[in-house]
Amino acid sequence: MAVFFVTACGDDFLELTPPDAIADVEAFETLGDFEAALNGVYATVRQGPYWGKNMMMNFDVSVSDAYAVEGFTNQWGTQYGWQIQSGTGEGTNLWLVAYRVATRSSNLINNFDNLEEGTEQERNQILGEAKALRALAHFDLVRVFGKPYRQGNPASDLGVPIVTVENLEEKERNTVADVYTFVLEELHEARDLITQNRHRRYLGVNALNSLLARVYHEMGDWQNAITYATEVIDVVPLSSGQEYADIWQSDGDPNGGDEIIWVMAVHPTEFANALNLGSNFVGGNPPLPPNYNWRIDYVPADDLVAMYDKDNDVRHGAFFLEDVPVSAIPPVTAFIKYPHDNPNFTQRGMNLMKVFRASEMYLIRAEAYAEDGQGALANADLSAIRTARIDGYSHSDLSGGALLEAIYDERRKEMVLEGSRWFDLRRRGEGFQRNPQTGTGPFDNLVIEPDNYRWVWPIPQGEMDANIKMVQNPGY
Repeated sequence: MAVFFVTACGDDFLELTPPDAIADVEAFETLGDFEAALNGVYATVRQGPYWGKNMMMNFDVSVSDAYAVEGFTNQWGTQYGWQIQSGTGEGTNLWLVAYRVATRSSNLINNFDNLEEGTEQERNQILGEAKALRALAHFDLVRVFGKPYRQGNPASDLGVPIVTVENLEEKERNTVADVYTFVLEELHEARDLITQNRHRRYLGVNALNSLLARVYHEMGDWQNAITYATEVIDVVPLSSGQEYADIWQSDGDPNGGDEIIWVMAVHPTEFANALNLGSNFVGGNPPLPPNYNWRIDYVPADDLVAMYDKDNDVRHGAFFLEDVPVSAIPPVTAFIKYPHDNPNFTQRGMNLMKVFRASEMYLIRAEAYAEDGQGALANADLSAIRTARIDGYSHSDLSGGALLEAIYDERRKEMVLEGSRWFDLRRRGEGFQRNPQTGTGPFDNLVIEPDNYRWVWPIPQGEMDANIKMVQNPGY
């Protein structure tokens, strides 16, 4: 009877679909199915542990632009004090969410042959955006959990596993070079597929070229960095004056009339601590005049604020507010780049994370020109940025190391609190030092040398426990 039962039933009883799930062949059929799946990938990218907030916060508090005040709540305190370990939650969550982006985009890509509806352009756009998002996830993973491309031997340095299929197989770490090769292949395939800029909430032609410029810039491939930055610069103008200030005060022009290229989508009525950029700098209670009583965790470094022309640089007023009363310590200068009172949101402190802007492309190209020996063109791009930001600016040409340092300084000023400087320092092989300032708390005299092993984050302990093939980074 046992033999009869097995042979009569065949293997069907081993292939039951879980009652709360549907097979991919059913999930990916119509154009609407694929559009919904792609929106799901975008929703994963904008989660707090990834580009919703923490790709900025994790790394900006880790350098010397932001100082913890006395008695701060220890938000991101582990990163601020350079005490991250393999069990630190932010590293674990970034790993999990970025790989969730990779697997969800892979599910779409691997079932794409099922899609017959829609025009060729619509189908190509979906496939191209999925490939670009999968590339973005791998790029961000390798530049956090692998050695910097320019500071080691990418052909042998361990990067992260390349994931193109969702399964439970244990995966080895690919080399840094392998991951970058995969990222570039994906992005160039996407570039052949994506033909439009749908909305700044989606990866269009301009965002894809911005990502390519960023990847080549990280690699030190100056010619390609110039090529793809130029593709963006030629079509997206720099903002200036009030238009630039509005990028931060009210998230800019929703119809795309300013220099913003790609943002994370947040609904006007939405509230989540994981997305609440403004609250990290003004605290949990509404900061109302005349007493304010802001509960601030991080304030700008004195030397950072001093870099701006207070009277003429639009960034000073857009990024900082002076003499803010704070409980228990003297008044401080506060960060307001992500304001508490953005009029586009009903919830206090909510703002859009801006991933790509035209100004970054000018800075990438300026650095690439300078590194490539094209000083006149580098000066022109540096002058363009400063002219757009500083009233009455008059440029004097620089050369050699002085030119590069000026571009580095301008990048620090322009992109503060955008998750940039930690990556800038590590790719250039530089350390940093915090100098104690009034009202700041622990670790305000921290010195981090270029060879500190924590410039490369640890593989999360959960991954180490579950994957026998995984190798931990040195030092952890």
